Amino acid sequence: MLTKEKSSDVIEKLNVNEEIKGLLRNIDKVAGSSNERVKRSVKCLFIESPSCNELLDIAHAYERIIFDNGVYLARGSKTFLSLAFPNSDDPSEFKSFYASPLIASATQNVYTGVFLISFEQYENGASLVRSWRFKELMDYVEQNKSHISFIFHVNNHMSEIDVFRDALKRHVNMVCTSFTHPDPDVASTYVMHQLSKAGFVLEEGVDEKIHELIESKIDFKSKDYDGYRSLEMLTNNLQYELTVSSKRSSENIISASDVKKIQSRIETISYESDSKPLIGFRMGGIG
Repeated sequence: MLTKEKSSDVIEKLNVNEEIKGLLRNIDKVAGSSNERVKRSVKCLFIESPSCNELLDIAHAYERIIFDNGVYLARGSKTFLSLAFPNSDDPSEFKSFYASPLIASATQNVYTGVFLISFEQYENGASLVRSWRFKELMDYVEQNKSHISFIFHVNNHMSEIDVFRDALKRHVNMVCTSFTHPDPDVASTYVMHQLSKAGFVLEEGVDEKIHELIESKIDFKSKDYDGYRSLEMLTNNLQYELTVSSKRSSENIISASDVKKIQSRIETISYESDSKPLIGFRMGGIG
């Protein structure tokens, strides 16, 4: 019988900075309190970040914290929902948005769980706050915050984020955090760490050659750069080509010249814009 991972183990495995892990550990501590009033004081999340796998990983870790500690009793099979908040004047889109929690709850009368709402379609926080859409959403939040923990997400490029964040704080208690995709230095460290975990021994001077390779294969300023997802693809390519080209049968000792030899065989990491994972109805939302 498989043993389910503890929420603390899920937190430690996240590809995020230590600040975010610490924030989740604090939430886990409060959620694990034997005092029910303290347990139910667990805060919602506000995350400023790219729309990416790490965002969903954080959200799922938060969900594990909520339900492993019994902050709410699960009433249905679905306890996690992620949707993009529509930027539209079409009433049917908002009808679908607000109906989704009820669909997730299946035979239950009310959805109980974690609801990640992404505002990735919005460029300006102040204009959103002034809109009827925001007022309608806050009415929904007020009516459901006793049995739903919310995660609010905005992209890093949203202007007047502070106005939007402060408006949300008038309705829910939140802890706020942010992150961006790894820069070339962080990316190089990550890729080399993954190679070491796979059993490759990196000789002196390899770090500079891998750094050069990464910068030649990934455009860090492109919208196609998808953070750790891109780095995982590059690492897998490296592991494959280094293994194929190795003349050694027992030791995977990698030199700078080894990396240089395979550089032309490593594919440039890119995605078609329509194929990138996005939060919203396009990916089903209910998980």
